[in-house]
Amino acid sequence: MAIMACYCIDIAAQQAWLGGHLTAADQQQAQRYTHPPRQQQFLAARALLRWLVSEFVTTELPLEIRKYPSGAPYLLLGEQLLSCSIAHTDNAVLVGLSDGQQPFGLDIERVDAARWQTSPVVAKYQHGMMHNVGSSSLARAQRWNLAEAVVKAEQGKLLEVLQRQSEPLLAHASLAQVGGYSYAIYHPQCDTDAVSVIPAPTIG
Repeated sequence: MAIMACYCIDIAAQQAWLGGHLTAADQQQAQRYTHPPRQQQFLAARALLRWLVSEFVTTELPLEIRKYPSGAPYLLLGEQLLSCSIAHTDNAVLVGLSDGQQPFGLDIERVDAARWQTSPVVAKYQHGMMHNVGSSSLARAQRWNLAEAVVKAEQGKLLEVLQRQSEPLLAHASLAQVGGYSYAIYHPQCDTDAVSVIPAPTIG
């Protein structure tokens, strides 16, 4: 199993490029959201997924982005089902796809120092997800990223995941920072060296 992920940390600046990878159906579905920034996040995620498929999946089959009853997305290429995951926050989006059906999850968050230096989450889950996390805002944000990514991979509940020890989960995760954002990709059935993360192409 391999995972390819792509991020954009300035959706507003990438509108022209992103728009070139959208369908009329994507634009129509975005209208379900009344808040313009949420519409932009939705469209950016769809554009990045379509671009990833066009670049890294050798097929001419039509792509459909669907959702399970739980709300989790997946890709359908003809009759072939592929796992994918989507995360967004503020002006950033991160998406990923795998070359198989094995589930994985990812998350992206702004590294908000004020939030993480005072967050009660750290103390509440110091024997769980936040065990030995230290005082770094980045490290704390990435533990939260990890928890959210695990929830997506397992289709579980956040409060339950936060109570789990982080060490076994970190062994199957890729963590990094891009700009002012941190992210985690949780891939329980995939080696770390089989995970690739790239920025969205820029224009000009």
